[in-house]
Amino acid sequence: LELTELNASNMDSILSGLEETLLSAETVSWIMGNSGTNIQSAVKMGNAMLTNSTSDALDTNRYMVLMTDGAAFWYENENGEPASTAHNGDIVQALGNMDANNDVGGSARKNDSMYIRAKAEGKTFGDFISEQGAAIEESAKYSYSKADFANPDMKAEIKEHAYTTAEVQDFEAYPYINMERGTYYAAKALMDVRNNGYQVITIGYSYTAGLFNKSLREVSNGFKDWTKTIGSYYNGSNSESGMSNVFAGIKNEMVQLLDAGSYVIDEMGFGVDNYGNDYDFQFVNDIHKLSLTKAGVNLDKETMQTQNENETACYGFGKDSSLQEGYSFVLHYYENGLDGASNECVVWDINVPVQKGNSVKLTYSVKLGNPQTAEGVYGQYDADGSKGYAGLYTNNQAILYPVDSNGVMGEPRTFARPTVSYTVEEESSSDTEEIPDESTPLNPPESSEPSGGEEIPDESTPLNPPEEDIPDESTPLAPPTGENSGSPVWIVVGMAMAGCCAAALVMCRKKETEKVRK
Repeated sequence: LELTELNASNMDSILSGLEETLLSAETVSWIMGNSGTNIQSAVKMGNAMLTNSTSDALDTNRYMVLMTDGAAFWYENENGEPASTAHNGDIVQALGNMDANNDVGGSARKNDSMYIRAKAEGKTFGDFISEQGAAIEESAKYSYSKADFANPDMKAEIKEHAYTTAEVQDFEAYPYINMERGTYYAAKALMDVRNNGYQVITIGYSYTAGLFNKSLREVSNGFKDWTKTIGSYYNGSNSESGMSNVFAGIKNEMVQLLDAGSYVIDEMGFGVDNYGNDYDFQFVNDIHKLSLTKAGVNLDKETMQTQNENETACYGFGKDSSLQEGYSFVLHYYENGLDGASNECVVWDINVPVQKGNSVKLTYSVKLGNPQTAEGVYGQYDADGSKGYAGLYTNNQAILYPVDSNGVMGEPRTFARPTVSYTVEEESSSDTEEIPDESTPLNPPESSEPSGGEEIPDESTPLNPPEEDIPDESTPLAPPTGENSGSPVWIVVGMAMAGCCAAALVMCRKKETEKVRK
């Protein structure tokens, strides 16, 4: 099968066909008759296919699936040919995994290896290849391909650098077995895949020859365990039902969990503060206070005609004439709720897939229409909603209703509810008291740091700034001296999500407490 784009309509048939092929008698017979595992070359070939693909899929949506028992004892020489060290015994031939068997390696190599020694010191396979990689590469200097072994002109050279049985059993003369070299180079090739941004899925199964050979077993198992650090890992088996479960898991992993048809309903916040006063946050219905970014890039935006009953305003982001609504994302504002007689809210329509690794962020502003004037600290600040404070909530609830790439509606996901606070201080009679300027932002003292969640930018880095400024340093967040005490407090709110439905409501945080003089 050529490199094929997976989608909802072909995924089942492709995975089913692959499973059937892998379990067929013909495949098993071919594998048994073609010994000499070379994982490195296979991974490099797959990496090149992903890189050269003309698909418009993001790098993070390109997958390599590796099925392996971890027994790589062939690797590439400097010409890119599968190679192995040589044995000078009754005949000169490739050592392959014989350097760890009874006849050549003997008990010295069957039950001991450089990796086993590293593991005894508490090292992982990752530590082993990192710390001993240079030595492993040096040990591969005299490695020969199958074509070299078949070439009469290479016979003398190969014999000169071939290892005797005694040398193979001597760690000074022959420190690394071929499987340590093969898995090292396989791991390097897999790291190249990850460095390109592609996803790696490994299906591991037992190495039969390692069942009674400690050296081979430990290296193959160490390599398979290491693949868990660079991607997903599935434990395969020889049973048909086991492989079915594996492919079902892979299918679920590849399916986009947030596709066109998903939407968010976000209700503006109101309630009672810690002094018993009513508070009410209101959506700022101004296109200049809105922004939507995809992969960090601001999308173009336009005011649209309202589309639904009771709708107050409508905004489109990312114009796309191929879509029914004409935009990748549409924001509907309902001043009096969806039914025209309930709570103020916005509805965010998602008309294109939100792919893994390509997050989308909507940023809007709300204002507190009835800030208090009596001295005190109103509300508690919690950037990510993790502390469970009782207010002040900028929104009462925000719920994502996801649809996956198979068109299946998922379980609704509720965004966390951050809280904010503001301080009103009594005006000092001192003429020398410093009066906070209009750029002092609304937020807690510097020592109040959020725990977890999105990074909260400092005062020089606004959260997802749109093309037009959203409450910037020239926009007062609370009334300066002499202004109407009923002026609103402005707050910037953002919602972020990615293809895996990870969603967080983000508050823009700065580093000082806002002071309102009375």
